[in-house]
Amino acid sequence: MLVHHFDTMQYILGPVAEVQAYSRRLQTKAEVDDVAAVICEFEAGYLGYIGSSWVSPGIYWMNIYGTEANLYHELDFRYWTDPEVDKYTTLFRHPHGTSDRTALEVPMTDMFKAELEDFANAVRTGGRPEVSSIEALRALAVVEASIISSEEKRPVKISELLG
Repeated sequence: MLVHHFDTMQYILGPVAEVQAYSRRLQTKAEVDDVAAVICEFEAGYLGYIGSSWVSPGIYWMNIYGTEANLYHELDFRYWTDPEVDKYTTLFRHPHGTSDRTALEVPMTDMFKAELEDFANAVRTGGRPEVSSIEALRALAVVEASIISSEEKRPVKISELLG
């Protein structure tokens, strides 16, 4: 599942430059790790932490800590296959120096329809889709770097994989 988180984080913060990852198979009988913790250093200098677990409750959250405010996003994965998944999403803004958490409106979309329309439009016009092969490749490179990092117990630069 981390590939989606890596894609989202890079959409917001730009390309990842390096990762240090730890992953383990602790609970599941499947032949995949069921928990992971990844520290990302972005090309712009930002730091990010991404955690994932197959065995914990299906709540996905993302917090972004800024100099003027923090943003808190939460999505209940139990409804991930619902095209109107935005109904199960919350987004809050928390300005620094206050205890106020203001709910922000999340526009309702049908994510499956939007993705297909974006793809069809790129095919029709020859334009670039919102998520092109470049973004997909970068997200997969972060996944691969995370696997290598966890296995070899070292930080891995994305440039090792993408040249």
